[in-house]
Amino acid sequence: MKSGLKVILFAMISVFMMSGNGIAGETVKFILRADPVSFMISPDVDGFYVRSSGTRDEIDGYTAWTPNINVGIGYNAGDSLLLDATLGVGWYKGGQALESNFVTQRFSARFKLSKVITLGAQVGLIQFDNLDWKGDFAGSNVQFSDSDGYLAGLSFTAGSDRVSFSLSVEYVSLDDFDVTTTGGWTPSSNSLDLSGTLINMGVLLRF
Repeated sequence: MKSGLKVILFAMISVFMMSGNGIAGETVKFILRADPVSFMISPDVDGFYVRSSGTRDEIDGYTAWTPNINVGIGYNAGDSLLLDATLGVGWYKGGQALESNFVTQRFSARFKLSKVITLGAQVGLIQFDNLDWKGDFAGSNVQFSDSDGYLAGLSFTAGSDRVSFSLSVEYVSLDDFDVTTTGGWTPSSNSLDLSGTLINMGVLLRF
């Protein structure tokens, strides 16, 4: 089910972005969104550890800092509907022991509730590459596989047509990371699930 959904989302977002060049008029916008205030809450991460000969390296907490930046195209579908498709990159820093880069692909549809406020839904794909263990002791003795999944949630903006404050809350469903260890280290689990809630706050530019 998850693999099929990812294929559908990828095709839908890609077609929208490629068709942007073929839409004439001033309704097509270039989008830049920066989310420096961004957090991901992953309940299953807290307490994951690796140990060796009485030494224990552990993740403390379930919240990660996830700043990201996104670019794409937007389409003003009439007077009340905004359609956006974006590609994004971000950085994951969580639990004092994990770091990774991630990429996203999103499609959103927001309705104009007033001249300054929009609200709608967004769906997309997310992929984590090169998740690294940055604990105090184990270091490179802990390796993780890559992981990808989907995200879905609500998007809100407040401001002018060109510059606005943006807020989104999304549920992120990720495939488990496979965990392998060397050097005598043993993990508390052979897999790690980062699925959870992603909250983004930042600035959205449409011009």
